[in-house]
Amino acid sequence: MSLKKFLKGILILATTAISIAALALTAYVASLAKGLPEINPQDFNIQLTSTFYDNQGQQVANRYYTENRVWTDFDKMPQTYINAVVAIEDKNFWTHQGIDILGIARALVSNYISQNIESGASTITQQLSRNVLIEADERYQQTSARKIKEILISLQMEEVMSKEEIFTYYTNVINFGQSAYGVESAAFTYFGKTLDQLTLEECALLAGIPQLPNDNNPIDNPEKALARRNAVLDAMYDNSFITLEELEKAKATPITLNPQIKQEDPTY
Repeated sequence: MSLKKFLKGILILATTAISIAALALTAYVASLAKGLPEINPQDFNIQLTSTFYDNQGQQVANRYYTENRVWTDFDKMPQTYINAVVAIEDKNFWTHQGIDILGIARALVSNYISQNIESGASTITQQLSRNVLIEADERYQQTSARKIKEILISLQMEEVMSKEEIFTYYTNVINFGQSAYGVESAAFTYFGKTLDQLTLEECALLAGIPQLPNDNNPIDNPEKALARRNAVLDAMYDNSFITLEELEKAKATPITLNPQIKQEDPTY
């Protein structure tokens, strides 16, 4: 057999194998897509904290099961906080269609080199998809099936929801540690403030917590929280959200907390 015929045979075998693999992958993705829910934000199961008042209209208690969450709309969020989240979580959020192709490619290379799933390249849209539409027992499984579902849901989510809606649901859903879910509850829990009262460095600190809520929250791990806050500030500077002067001033500011961890009130 000539070398030319041999190489031609190898090429045919390789092309056939790739075609079969592509068909198998397409069938697998299609089977996963069949079981995915329709995207309707009104159907998202998001628990909100209940507030109780006495007959004089005075607030006497807040009650929640496991998630202390007070909803806040997009137009109530300071631009500084929005910029902080985008800078550290998903710098291409406003332009991509739900997934970051370059980010996925980088993650695949990183995971191949380490022979482990260490990087997921999840966009804000993917994180929202995971938190509201992936079952809890599957949500954090490092499997290809879960990642494919997440990507498919994210692509559909971008078709039926605006970027502002996606960001709003995302930042109201995520865990900030200390039973605080959503950024409004987090602002009160850690600083005793409403969201619109936060400084640059406080916005950066909150933006950094959801990556690892137990490790990055400043009550349990102040040193890790400080390092993560400064990483957020660096990302904000790299993305031209803040000036060098603002960066240096914010990084030099220590974390000052006013924790509001409510205890049971026996009065009522």
